Amino acid sequence: MKIKTVHILTETSSGSSLNRSSKLNILGTMLWALVIFILVNIVLSFADYTHEQHTGAYISCDCLTSTYKTAKPTPDIVLFGSSVMRKPFFLADCQHTNYITDYDHYCWSQTLQNILRHNGLEGSKVFNFAIDGEMVSDAFLINSKLLQGPKTPKWIVYGITPRDLIDNLFSNETRTPIFDRLFTIKDVWSSQSPLAIGISEKLNLLMEKSCFLYDKRKQIQNMFVSIYTDIKEQGFPKTISKLIKPQSNGEPYKPLTDQEAWEKSIEEYHKRYSTFNKMQFDKQSVLLTKFCEESRRKGINILLVNMPLTKENIDLLPKGVYRAYSDAIVKAGQLPGVNLLDLQNLNEFPKAAYCDTAHLNQQGAHRLEMIISDNLVSLDKQLTNSPKMELINDQYMTKTVANKQLNSNRKIGIVDGLASWWLTKAYYADSKAPEVVILGDSRFGALYGADAYVYNKTIDITGDHRCHVLERDVHGLLEKDWRVFVGALPRVSILDLLTMSQSLFSSEYKPKIVVLGFSPEDFVEQSDHSTQRSEASAFFSEYGGHDSALAANNALTKMQTREYSFKRDAADYIKGSSPLLLGKPFERLCPGEISINSGDGYAFYDDTDEYRKIYTKPFTGQLKSHLQKFDLLLSYLARQNIKVVAFDLPLYSRHKQLLTNNLCRAYVQGVMEVCRKNNADYIDLVNDWQAFNDKDFIDSTHLNLPGGLKLTRPIAFFVANKFHWKTFDQIYKSGCAGKVL
Repeated sequence: MKIKTVHILTETSSGSSLNRSSKLNILGTMLWALVIFILVNIVLSFADYTHEQHTGAYISCDCLTSTYKTAKPTPDIVLFGSSVMRKPFFLADCQHTNYITDYDHYCWSQTLQNILRHNGLEGSKVFNFAIDGEMVSDAFLINSKLLQGPKTPKWIVYGITPRDLIDNLFSNETRTPIFDRLFTIKDVWSSQSPLAIGISEKLNLLMEKSCFLYDKRKQIQNMFVSIYTDIKEQGFPKTISKLIKPQSNGEPYKPLTDQEAWEKSIEEYHKRYSTFNKMQFDKQSVLLTKFCEESRRKGINILLVNMPLTKENIDLLPKGVYRAYSDAIVKAGQLPGVNLLDLQNLNEFPKAAYCDTAHLNQQGAHRLEMIISDNLVSLDKQLTNSPKMELINDQYMTKTVANKQLNSNRKIGIVDGLASWWLTKAYYADSKAPEVVILGDSRFGALYGADAYVYNKTIDITGDHRCHVLERDVHGLLEKDWRVFVGALPRVSILDLLTMSQSLFSSEYKPKIVVLGFSPEDFVEQSDHSTQRSEASAFFSEYGGHDSALAANNALTKMQTREYSFKRDAADYIKGSSPLLLGKPFERLCPGEISINSGDGYAFYDDTDEYRKIYTKPFTGQLKSHLQKFDLLLSYLARQNIKVVAFDLPLYSRHKQLLTNNLCRAYVQGVMEVCRKNNADYIDLVNDWQAFNDKDFIDSTHLNLPGGLKLTRPIAFFVANKFHWKTFDQIYKSGCAGKVL
């Protein structure tokens, strides 16, 4: 019995030991499983983070965040919004200047900044915090975490659309790149954060921020569903092969056509708007109010912009959603310090201003920047006088009033004179000559148009002869504050340019560099530009040369009332009435009579056939004669130690077809030889600079406003290269040539 008892006790002890060992093994297995689970989460999280670093929105978020933190001084104006706000400003800067990074790293709005400074907001720095896919909750996070203390701007411009409040491509606001980067575990339990409401939402966010597999549960689920579907349809071996080595379609990337972009946009926004997530919409509406209230607590003023959308885009929204969205932004616009600008009902953005159903193209982008600039300038000036200002919704109203005033000035006997007289008066307006002078005919009128286009200003050709767009670009390339003077007149010849140069440039009063512009027609036209035809020749031959600005102005006073009775013909009037053509020869002009504004120059008239007769017999001695005059012009400028860049100006495609191969060869070789002889640079914008297309013209030789803006780029580059030398190949390889968007 004793032995039996001992046996039983031993058996019981052994069972207890086995049970403890089993529990330890289970516990050890669980711990190992936990360690493996944690390691898998860490590895996958790191791999996913590394992958995300190379995707657009994450790159933008990281770049913009770090740049804003280190920006000195703090930007005065910060832009918020999604790609609807980001893309137009990027396109405008691409068209205006090459001094920007790629789209993902883009963060400064140079064009808007220049417009604001030009319109009176000196020193304004504009930072673009709009990011693709940005929702109101993202804007709230950026505002609360980054725009504080010494990093508080004076203005926020928030461009908003319905997508910022409702987007079915995100299950909720926690799925955006900005939220992923800026929202931390600490924010989950913060009583100040309206982003996590209720214990269940807080726990869910805590799990998502701490556990990768939980955070990516839907993606993982979709991946396994996709694998199962592939196995079912293609079989196990093909599916495994596809996973190991993904197949490529082998086709190179092709840019979308306008129609394809439009259709893709409709498909995309149909998915975004497919159902109305009321919970998401209500939360984003509350956050919009919180965003505005927090901004005002920091002393930031807000311009809330209801961004324009096409009818096709709005029609994709579920019934009643746009009305609910409008009510939400109107409510936010009624808060103190918030000014609502409704561009949807402004009728300033036709279908031609869009590149798809939601995003503005370059034309729409400049219009957007002009409207925002005018409103910011108006609001900023009146900020101390009135807490709520009336916004400027009609951009043309001010111009109309100004034009009426200018026209009334003529009735009371204001000074008038020839275009040549006004040009000379502007040239000698300062005690020091402008550093850059551009000489040519009315084809350089597009440079005035570039200023009107970019700065939303009215250019009066009697007084405005500077090109501020070029001045900004030259400053960016050379870091020199040089003045750029546009000496363009209607119907001037190569010989006229020589006469003008001899009259205007003296040893005491001359530019550092002259830009010349011409086309084959200037070298083969058989008409005789005598003083009976050319205003420039008649005026400057009599005006003569002067050693000082004082002597020049004294002589100019005597020339003002000089009358001319030279014969005109139909060619002087045939071009129509576009102000970009700079009027008619021998026409006496009053200030305000010919003005260029941002809405001019888009009507096209194909006058190609009128040039056909010019090229019928191009080798009748005219080419040789004009090349000799061109040589006289360049040799005179060389003796004056004035650098020269000569541009073969762009032509409409049908006009180029009139030029025979023999003519082009003789013309180009002749011009190049004369330029080489006189150490002048010859730039062929017809064949070597592929930026221009037929949409950039108002006729077969004259550029419109966007075309004029494109023209400023090669001029700026090659003017700068005369003082900081590079070969054309170096410029082309650097991506400057032919990359105007």
